[in-house]
Amino acid sequence: MVRLNFYRRLPLIPGLIYLNVSRRSLSLSVRGRGVGVTFGRRGISFSAGLVGTGISARVELPFPKVNSDQDVQLNNNNDTSHRKFLGGADGQKEIER
Repeated sequence: MVRLNFYRRLPLIPGLIYLNVSRRSLSLSVRGRGVGVTFGRRGISFSAGLVGTGISARVELPFPKVNSDQDVQLNNNNDTSHRKFLGGADGQKEIER
């Protein structure tokens, strides 16, 4: 099986800001000499290196996972958006706003 890849780095401001385009995603990179930050669909990554040595490091900060069970459903019959819940020793206590 042969799989073709596609990647293109388009300079928005040459030497500073780039739009990275691949087959499945887009990302935005802000780069300087020896440092950079990339904002993509999986999160933010920071990179730094010692220029001319080949030594570099990269740290990725992924976006938090969203659990569909925790999503707020609006416009349903049990709308409690006007209520606030406080945790207590005996469970949750409901107060009106």
